[in-house]
Amino acid sequence: MNKSSARGFALILGIIVIGLIVCCGCSKDKKKIPWLPPATGTGTGTGTGTGTGTLPTVIEFQRLMGDLVTNTETLTIYDNYSCVVVTEMGVPGPPITIKEGTVTQAQYDEVIALFAAADFFNLDDLYPSGNLALIFNIALDDGSQNKTVTIHEDATAPQALYDLRDALVVILDEKK
Repeated sequence: MNKSSARGFALILGIIVIGLIVCCGCSKDKKKIPWLPPATGTGTGTGTGTGTGTLPTVIEFQRLMGDLVTNTETLTIYDNYSCVVVTEMGVPGPPITIKEGTVTQAQYDEVIALFAAADFFNLDDLYPSGNLALIFNIALDDGSQNKTVTIHEDATAPQALYDLRDALVVILDEKK
C-alpha cells in the first residue's frame, strides 16, 4: 500500500467513525457503539488542599499630599493584623521606604467597626472639593466584594467616613 492509498483509507475510516458517532451517539441516552465507551461526564482524580472558602480582608489607605509634586503614603492592613507602610516622595531624595509591622487587635476591630458604621460599600466613590493638596483613598476588600472611596480634603462627606479616615491617619502616622 502506498502513502496516498494509506491516507485515503485513513480518511475514509475517519469519516465512518465520525458518522457513527453523529448518528448513534455515545452517551448513555443514545445507542451505544460497542467499541466506544459511553460518555459519562465523570472522572476520577485525587488531590489534597486546604482552604476556608473566603479570601482574607485587606484594608488599604492612601494619603496623597502636594499640588504639583505628590508624596504618597500607603498603609495596608491585613486580617492577621500585619501591616505595611510604603512612602514615596515625589521630590529627589530617598525614593521609597517600606516598613512592615502589626496593628493591635483593638485597632483592627475599631477600623472594621468604622467601615460598618460608614456603610462603606454603599458610599459614593468620590467626595471631591476644590482642594487637591490632600487626597485620601480608602479601600476595603472583604474577600467577597471590594470598593475604593476617594475623599478630598475639605469635601462634604458623611461624618462616619471622616471618622474612618481619621482612625486610619492615626495608624498610618504611628506606623511610618
